[in-house]
Amino acid sequence: MAFTNQWHGLVWPDIQPSPDNPSVLVWQHGLAFWVFCYYSYLTFLLGVVVLWRKVFMQSGKMQRQSIFLIIGTLIPIGANTIYLLGYSPVKGLDLTPFAFAVSGLLYAITIFQYRFMDIVPVARGALVERMPDGIVVLNEEGVIADFDPAAREIGGKGMQSGLGQKLGLVWPQLDVLRQQLEDGQHTEMLVDGAVKKYLDVSLTEIKGNRGKIAGQLIMLRDITERREIEQTLRESEARYEALVEQSNEGVLIVQNGEYRFANRTMEEILGYGVEEIIGQKLPFGVVGEEMEEIKERYDRRQAGEAAPSIYGLRLKRKDGGVRDIEINVGTISYEGKLANIVTLRDVTERKLAERKLEELYQEEKRLRGSLQEEIEKRSKYTRALVHELNTPLTSILASSELLETEVSDDTLQSLVQNIRRSSQNLEQRIGELIDLARGEVGMSKINAVPLDLGVILKEIVSEMKPVGEGKGLKIELELEQLPEILGDRSRLRQVMSNLLNNAIKFTVKGGVKVRGKVYDQGNVLVEVEDSGRGMEEDEVKDLFDPYRRKVRAGERLSGLGIGLALARQFVELHRGQIWVTSQPGKGSIFRFTLPVGLVK
Repeated sequence: MAFTNQWHGLVWPDIQPSPDNPSVLVWQHGLAFWVFCYYSYLTFLLGVVVLWRKVFMQSGKMQRQSIFLIIGTLIPIGANTIYLLGYSPVKGLDLTPFAFAVSGLLYAITIFQYRFMDIVPVARGALVERMPDGIVVLNEEGVIADFDPAAREIGGKGMQSGLGQKLGLVWPQLDVLRQQLEDGQHTEMLVDGAVKKYLDVSLTEIKGNRGKIAGQLIMLRDITERREIEQTLRESEARYEALVEQSNEGVLIVQNGEYRFANRTMEEILGYGVEEIIGQKLPFGVVGEEMEEIKERYDRRQAGEAAPSIYGLRLKRKDGGVRDIEINVGTISYEGKLANIVTLRDVTERKLAERKLEELYQEEKRLRGSLQEEIEKRSKYTRALVHELNTPLTSILASSELLETEVSDDTLQSLVQNIRRSSQNLEQRIGELIDLARGEVGMSKINAVPLDLGVILKEIVSEMKPVGEGKGLKIELELEQLPEILGDRSRLRQVMSNLLNNAIKFTVKGGVKVRGKVYDQGNVLVEVEDSGRGMEEDEVKDLFDPYRRKVRAGERLSGLGIGLALARQFVELHRGQIWVTSQPGKGSIFRFTLPVGLVK
C-alpha cells in the first residue's frame, strides 16, 4: 500500500515539504496507516500479555529470558508511540527502526546469553515443576530464592508466601536441620502436622565464581510410605522371630549345604549352642548310617528333582544321645537367595510310647489268643459235659415216664414221680448251663416274632400261683394295655420264670406283684416286686454276674445260680435293659424294658 500510495492515498493522503526546512517532507496519515497501526499494536500487546503471564509461571533463567523478550518487544512500541504523538526529538523522524535495532540486540542476548532456544532449560524447568521431591533454593544469607511446587505442598501454608524471606521465619525446623548439615549430607525429619510425614533432607552447596558459596539447595523427599513399609517389615520380622524362637519345633535354614540359621529349640534337640550349629555343613548331627541318604535327598532337591519333604531320621546329640526326629522341608528366600527351611520335631518320646504300645498290643494279642483258646476249650468241655449228662438223663426221663404208667402202688408211684421231677429239674439246669455258655461266646440267638407280652405275663403268673400259694404267698398281676412287641416267646418266658421263681423263693411272707406297663414311647416295662428280705448294696452290685454270687451265713441255695445272668443275657438280646432296686428288710424290685420295635 505504501508503494501504491500515489494511486489511492490511503497511507499518506498529502505529502508536502516543510515550510521551515524544504529538505524535510511533512505528510498526513491516512486510514490504512491507522488500521495498520492499530493491528500492529494489538498484536504486540497480545504477545506482551502472553510473555508477562509466562514470567509469573517460570523461575530462574527462564524468567529472565521472558523479561528480556518483553522489554525487547515494548521498546519499538514505545518509540512508535512517541513518534505518533509528535514527541520525537527530531521533528518528523520516526524512531521505530532504531527501537527495533535495540530490540534485536535484546533478543540476541536472550538467545545467545540465556539460551532461549535451547531445550535444556525448558526441559529442566518442566522436570523441576513435576518432581515429587521438594527443592528449596537459599541464597548465601539463608533467604528463600526459589522453591518448586512439591516443596510448597510439603511445607504447607508457610511456604505459600515464603519467597524472599529467611528460611528460619518460614520453616524453623528445617532451618535448624540445615545448619547442622554439611555439603552432601542428609538426615530425616518428622513433620508433625494434620498428617505425619517423614522427610529425607539433603543439603548441597551452590558454588559461584571462583568456588565461592553462592547459596544452598535443600532436597526434601517424602519417605513416609517407605518408613511405614520398613516399620511393617520390622514388626513382621519381630513377630516371625518371636514365633520361631518360641516354637516347640526346631527350625533350620540350609543354604548351599550350610546351616545359616537355627532357633533356640535346636539347642535342646542337638545339645549344641546356636553359635556352634550355624556354619556347620549338611549333614551335621545326622546319625552315621543316614548321612548319605540325607545328602542324596538334598542334592536331588537342589537339582530340581522330586525328593520327600516329610520323613523321619535320627540325630546324634552333643552328649552322644540319639533322638528320633520328624522333619518337614520347604523352600524360602533367605537374604535374597533360595534356601531350604527345615522344621524338626522331636518325636523320641512318641516313638518310645509307640514301641511300648506295640509291645502291649502284642502282649494283649497273645493274651486274647490264649483267652480265646480257653473259651473254646470251656465251650467244648461244656458241650461235652451237656452231651454226657443228657445221654443218661434222656434214658432216665423216658424210663420214669414209662414206669409211672406201669406202677399202681401209691408208695412206688410217689417214688417214680420224684425221679421224674428230679430228672426234669436236672434237665432244666443243664439247659441253663448250655444257654449261659452260648451267650458268653456270642452264640445265643433269639427268634423274634410279634408277641402280646400281656398274654405271656398272665401265663407265667398263672403257672407260678400254686407254688406261691403253697408257701402262703399272694401272687398279683397288674397289667396295662401293652403294645405288640417283637420277641422270642420261649426266652421271655424263661426270663419271667427266673424272676418270679426267685421272688417266691426269697419271700417268706406277704406276696409278689407283677406289673406290665408302658415305659416310654418306644419301650414297655415289666416289674417283679417281692416283700422278701431285700439285699445289701454289695449284693446288688454283682447280682447278675454268674461267678460272683454271694451267700449269706446260714443260707442254703439250690440251683446253679445262673438264672439272673441268663435273664440279663436274654433281655439284652432283645435290646432291652434289666436292673434291680432293693433295701434290706423291705424287699426288692426287678425291672426290665423291651423295645416295641425290635429289628430282627
